[in-house]
Amino acid sequence: MLDKVVRLNQLYDWYSPLLTDKQRDVFELYYHHNLSLAEIAENHGISRSAVRDALLRTEKRLETFENKLGLAEKQAKSEEIIENMQQNRLLLGPEELDRKTQEIIHKLQEMLNVVNDVWTSEENRRGS
Repeated sequence: MLDKVVRLNQLYDWYSPLLTDKQRDVFELYYHHNLSLAEIAENHGISRSAVRDALLRTEKRLETFENKLGLAEKQAKSEEIIENMQQNRLLLGPEELDRKTQEIIHKLQEMLNVVNDVWTSEENRRGS
């Protein structure tokens, strides 16, 4: 269960701007403020099952964004490459280190481009 919560919060960090206000609200109340489904339902004047359904739809939407865009996965891979480089930097010669550095820069630029595309399209969709 903890792994699921960690993953969903990671996805939320990446994709929350793509969610509706209601989806963000329900997600934050449940996962960030630890309110129960019943407490959220009471605060919003809706049924517990409506809150549960909204939460499940939000979780599914976050997973869909990740499946299509892969930003969290790209971040994890970039972090792994950086960690490996830090561990092996003394073993690598200057040319190999430069090649790996360029590889990381390229991957990070790709990730930044995807993020910028997502933000731009979301801003255009919302009319900002």
